[in-house]
Amino acid sequence: ATWAPSKDLNVEVGARLEVSKISATVSGADSEKTLNFVKPRLNLSWSPAKGHQLGLRAERLVDQLSFGSFLSNASFETDIFGVGNPDIEPARRWEFEARYERQFGGQNSFVAKLVHSELDHIIASVVIILPPDSAAPGLQVQIPRNVAEASRDVLDLNGSLELDGLGMKGGLFQVGANIQTSHTIDPVTGFERSLSNNQDWAWNGTLSQTLDGGAFRWSVFASNYSSSTSYSPQSISRNSHESIYGGASFSWRPAPGWTIGGSINRIFNVKDHYTFILFDEPRDTGSEAYRERFWSPVYSSATLSIRKNF
Repeated sequence: ATWAPSKDLNVEVGARLEVSKISATVSGADSEKTLNFVKPRLNLSWSPAKGHQLGLRAERLVDQLSFGSFLSNASFETDIFGVGNPDIEPARRWEFEARYERQFGGQNSFVAKLVHSELDHIIASVVIILPPDSAAPGLQVQIPRNVAEASRDVLDLNGSLELDGLGMKGGLFQVGANIQTSHTIDPVTGFERSLSNNQDWAWNGTLSQTLDGGAFRWSVFASNYSSSTSYSPQSISRNSHESIYGGASFSWRPAPGWTIGGSINRIFNVKDHYTFILFDEPRDTGSEAYRERFWSPVYSSATLSIRKNF
């Protein structure tokens, strides 16, 4: 339902009932259950003055389940074995958003968005020892479970500026930045840490120009982001890189129906670095068994296309 008490204020209230049915077969036994989720949503938008808009949102969200959580797996290189869990439930979260947008006319704008999330029923792997009545009694395995709660805060900043007034006809500069923090309790060690694959920061920028009434357009762009860490009961993986991702592109329509375009990507020497640390036991009691470091080059690429529409 949407209610607009004035032309400057808009209120949207809604709720949705989601019914999920989960079926799984584990060790020859069938398991099935039905889950019900009510997902309310409140959205407020207010325009206190021309070109200014404020927005508030509160929403209950439910994640999708991964089929990998129901499957068994084994790594004979690391002696890590995993079993599926038919009793897991989707992770849920309350999401609260505050948004401010400023329009300066044309394509000039600034947008700031702050999102706070309270997550529950997070799925993570823990280590258990199979009971005597199992197929492999006494075997130490990893199993996914709903184990923890967490919080996450994300600040998004985006802006665009027309460059005609600065002497660059048809020019546009766009920039964006993202800052993110998260907190959870590690289900293995019991200590506080960030969520797996959390990126503390990221940024991007694009400079473009459109000429001849849109017949010719070029752009250059660059982006970068922080390293991230992934956690499992018996290992830690880190991903980082040493350079900025950059590229350029152009598009030209020399005649009606004809389009010539091209691009070049990864113009800087980019390398992604990976570190994998394996423990001989779960991380709370084990010692580092070995550490592997390797890097993967990211090669430059270029494209050129000619298209004719009939």
